[in-house]
Amino acid sequence: MFEEYEFQTGVGETTKILDFVALGLFTKRNLPFIFQLFKINGVSSSAQVVGEGKSVYPSRMGGAPDTAAELKVPFCSINESDNTFSFTGLDSETAYKINVIQKQS
Repeated sequence: MFEEYEFQTGVGETTKILDFVALGLFTKRNLPFIFQLFKINGVSSSAQVVGEGKSVYPSRMGGAPDTAAELKVPFCSINESDNTFSFTGLDSETAYKINVIQKQS
């Protein structure tokens, strides 16, 4: 099952919690997700900022970073038991788009 959702961060807001059940997007719980997060750069342009996965730090040469703050890039953790995505390290006053696939069992 595929869903796309756009959201905006407010002034000084660098974290965001998206509850996909409350948003009416996914109702089946305890199923794995694959997602991609994009920063929207204008009307028809976007740049991927978090790759596919469950809890993702973008990789860098020489190995994975110790913390999300080290790279100053978004980090996402997913609670599959309640279908909640928690983002940290977002840019404030910025539009984002998340593409999410919930794998079916």
